[in-house]
Amino acid sequence: VFDSQVSAVNDFEILNADGRASNIAAAIDFANKRFQNKSCAGILVLSDGCATDDLLGAMNSKVPVYPVLVGSDFKNDIAIEDVNVSQTLFESAPATIGVALKCVGYAGEDIVVRLVNRLGKEVARETVFGVEDNKRFAVRFETKPQETGANYFTIQTFAANDEAKVASGTVTTEATFENNQQTVVVDRGRGPYRILYVGGRPNWEYKFLNRALYEDEEIELISMLRVAKREAKFSFRSNRSDRTNPLFRGFGGDEEDTEQYSEPVFVTLPNSDSLAAKLKGGFPKSADDLFEFDGIILDDVEAEFFTPDQMSLVEEFVSRRGGGLVMLGGQESFRNGQYARTPIGDMLPVYLDAVSRLKNTSDVRMELSREGMLQPWIRLRKTQPEEDVRLANMPTFKTISPVSSIKPGGSVLAISSDDADGTLPLIVEQRFGSGKTCAIMVGDLWRWQMQNKDDGDLSVAWRQFARWLVSDVPRRVELNIDQDNRVSLAARVVVRDEQYRALDNCRVVASIQPLDQTSESQSPIEILAKPDEEKLGEYHFEFFPLDAGSYQVMVTVADEIGETIGNTESGWVSQPAVAEFNRLQPDRDQLQKIAESSGGRLLELSELDAFCRSVPINDTMIVETKIEPWWHQWPVFVGALGCLICEWGIRRWKGLP
Repeated sequence: VFDSQVSAVNDFEILNADGRASNIAAAIDFANKRFQNKSCAGILVLSDGCATDDLLGAMNSKVPVYPVLVGSDFKNDIAIEDVNVSQTLFESAPATIGVALKCVGYAGEDIVVRLVNRLGKEVARETVFGVEDNKRFAVRFETKPQETGANYFTIQTFAANDEAKVASGTVTTEATFENNQQTVVVDRGRGPYRILYVGGRPNWEYKFLNRALYEDEEIELISMLRVAKREAKFSFRSNRSDRTNPLFRGFGGDEEDTEQYSEPVFVTLPNSDSLAAKLKGGFPKSADDLFEFDGIILDDVEAEFFTPDQMSLVEEFVSRRGGGLVMLGGQESFRNGQYARTPIGDMLPVYLDAVSRLKNTSDVRMELSREGMLQPWIRLRKTQPEEDVRLANMPTFKTISPVSSIKPGGSVLAISSDDADGTLPLIVEQRFGSGKTCAIMVGDLWRWQMQNKDDGDLSVAWRQFARWLVSDVPRRVELNIDQDNRVSLAARVVVRDEQYRALDNCRVVASIQPLDQTSESQSPIEILAKPDEEKLGEYHFEFFPLDAGSYQVMVTVADEIGETIGNTESGWVSQPAVAEFNRLQPDRDQLQKIAESSGGRLLELSELDAFCRSVPINDTMIVETKIEPWWHQWPVFVGALGCLICEWGIRRWKGLP
């Protein structure tokens, strides 16, 4: 017998059909290996053909396979065939759960599909009217989980006429309810995600950006605002003996801790943040300090603000760290900020080498390109007609930073159609190394809020933009779980050092806690992950649960001296019945392919007795393997004795002892 494993039995009375899988290919492969040196006439497989593993492995059987088709068609059944989860970090694009279903025996009836949370509370409900038998149909749910991290939702389906029976537990005419529900994990991640804002001067853009991100618990904006530029040497040679910036005169501060004439004056916000405290000396000068951020926003700051080493550090932040970089269209941005032919300018998705100046125009209206309409972080409405209405009511802008052209890898997301200058790109993004860069050529987005004070579209747009900027940024410890594997928990952990290089020689411990009410009292199960033999910095572990249900997975990583590097968590659901009962109808075609590829033939259950009687019983050669040492064979003994006599004769002939 076989389910997830193959077991030898004396009779089939112990077959109680409580296995967690139907691995047909694995069972046939096991039989091939078990009898590869035996005289095997064929393999007889009794199955309905509904496998939970890949049947391609059974196509290479060296022994003829004779599948016996068992099982019959069911008259009434509703089954969930597939569930997919599409999730983002954006307010206007909540987690989308798509459900594909198929039914038999319910033609013309109404099917109810509902979404419930882990506490059993109904979150959403959809009704499909007048379904057709053996024809696939789909529903879609959109939900916004209130909690960060792993959220568990269960999809349930049943006939509308049977809702009362299902609620009371009364038996219905449906074949089984094992394929009527599935649980999915929606992982919203855990922050905070840190963004470094570098502004050349306080402006309206920063005001609305800071106000929007202040309401987002997952985004932490660390601001570095320059309130005064450094002065040239000749400008501070006056009659005064002090060399401190005049902004600090009269406050009685220590001259050693006060910015000098030759130094710019910064304000870091918030003052209480530990990262902001590191910025009082200026822009980060080391990777350890800069790599603590997930994204960088440059606004109205010139290229001369950065040293060559700092520019190279920003390039490493994007290409190696995988961070996000965006430049806003301020007065001293792009070509006006002398970024052409600099490491930062080379990362931007637009060319800056053409002569262009900050453009002041009367009216520039923003439009989304076709590619921009497909990006959820750009859209603020659910449908295109609603988005078109929003764009039509959007105020016009007066300050644009023109660029010469778009780089080959750039994607234009927003444009402006101007009669004088043609189509101007307004928002362009591209991938760069492991990260991404974006250029927003609009220099006065604040007009959006000033003219439409009552709607919160600008705040939503800033939050979606910030979340897009950090959505794909890697962290030092990442946990990736194969959610398609319903039987065993297979996970991969990626560990990086402070420089975001692969880190080896770590101790990776996974703590797995069941979340079902019947098992929450159990202590967590700890598993030590093993390092990958081929990829540096990757660790793998696998867990085979005894009980189906939801599990919380927490991973803690420590270095070789025992110091904790980081931790992360996610969720997984064990649902062996999902794959086992995904298809109830016998799969004749698959069994036929296995039989034809191996040289056997497909049998009906009624043909089994006749087939067994027709198998010829011939005398076969019995192969017995014996191990016999060479020196126990007489030719070898005679040869060894002859060599000894020859050696003795030669020694006597030559007079040797």
